[in-house]
Amino acid sequence: MLKQFNRSQVIGIPPEDLNKHTWYNSRKQHPYYGSTGVNTGVMVMNLTRLRAIDFPSIIVNLYKEWHSKIKWGEQDVINIWLHYHPEKLYFISCEWNYRNAHCRHGNVCKRAAKNGISILHGNGQQFIIPEKSPEFVAINNAFLKYLSSENPKTDIAEAVKRNLENVKRVTDCVKALRSLFRNLTLS
Repeated sequence: MLKQFNRSQVIGIPPEDLNKHTWYNSRKQHPYYGSTGVNTGVMVMNLTRLRAIDFPSIIVNLYKEWHSKIKWGEQDVINIWLHYHPEKLYFISCEWNYRNAHCRHGNVCKRAAKNGISILHGNGQQFIIPEKSPEFVAINNAFLKYLSSENPKTDIAEAVKRNLENVKRVTDCVKALRSLFRNLTLS
């Protein structure tokens, strides 16, 4: 992915949300990237380029200026920076940071529907609190149970599908993830 960066891009980040009405454009009290902001749960960084622009100092100075207005830590600070320097961003598509927000009202991440999920992001404790997202817990449990098995790829793939089928409360996310993982094979 780094090879896809142009000369000015130093960091790759996916969108915060794919819906028009997001946390950023409805509640934030500071600048943010684009119309929806970016979600720093997954980032691809060209560390050589970031060192060259003294990125740590930039971030610390922005934090000092905006700390009373931010809620999401480094994500807010990076959004502020990218608001002023959008040319530094390589935009990563949603399948590289698939979150509950991408399926809670139907599958809004069309790239995941086409290409599959590359990284599943269990933000906000989605992987550990069944009441929040039983489907994310089901997937996490499959990985935890079979990661050290003799055939982890096959065992995990089958357990993910089985665990998703066993989720009792069928939400839009459960439906989307069942569909997305139906043909899962790990190679």
